[in-house]
Parts: sequence; C-alpha cells; structure tokens
Amino acid sequence: SFSGALTVTAADDAPVHDVENAFDTMAVVARLTVAGSTQTIFTVYLDGVSIGTVTLAAAAIRQTTTFVNVSGDVADALSVRCTTAGTGAKSASVKCRMRS
Repeated sequence: SFSGALTVTAADDAPVHDVENAFDTMAVVARLTVAGSTQTIFTVYLDGVSIGTVTLAAAAIRQTTTFVNVSGDVADALSVRCTTAGTGAKSASVKCRMRS
C-alpha cells in the first residue's frame, strides 16, 4: 500500500515479499482512492525481473491484470513498484493473487 500522493517508487524502496506457494498464474489488482488525470503504472517484479505492468488509465481507480505462464516458486521474491505516478493520483493498494 502507498498512502498520500502517489510518487514513483525507487527499486530500493519497494517492499519485497517471499512467495509462500508455487504458482503459474497471478492476478494483480491495483486500486487508487483518487484517480490520476494521467495514467498510473505499477510494475510487477519476480526475483528482481519485471514480469509485466498494471496500467490504470487516466481517471481509473481500479485495474486487474492477469499474468499467465509465470513460474513463481517458494521463497522467490515478489515486489511491485509504482513506475509512473499519475498526476494527482493518491493512496494506492496493490494485491496479488497467485494460483497454480
């Protein structure tokens, strides 16, 4: 979660989470409490390598993107960074749901 005005997240500032169960499909849901007037982009990383993005169009407050054929394993590192902060976007939450 990111509270307040959204800013671009530096690689060193992104929280990293250990994967608890192997997966091959992941749905990522991004929400904003206040939509930006320009697009907002979150990049999803698995072991430091980008596996794709979740893009919220200008004025959007929710977007779900599903990644298929992704090989996540126990103890892999998962992180999400805001790589483009929409103008005026505020308070983001990003949730990842994995399944095999």
